Amino acid sequence: MARRALYLPSVLAGTPALRLIPGHEDLVKIARQRNPHKRLTVPEDVARCITALCHPATYWMTGNTLHVDGGENVVG
Repeated sequence: MARRALYLPSVLAGTPALRLIPGHEDLVKIARQRNPHKRLTVPEDVARCITALCHPATYWMTGNTLHVDGGENVVG
């Protein structure tokens, strides 16, 4: 990757698609309780992180995955 000047971090979003699952109400309630911020990830959360990854100063993050979930991955 670096040899070809490719910069390939990835983003692992939290629970924005959870609302699309039929009967999702109980799953949403559990996800909110588990999340340190007591809310679900929204598309704007993910978009802000992707925007930040576009900054030249983050080029050294090549090959890493950024968890965008409000800390749910850490406590969950």
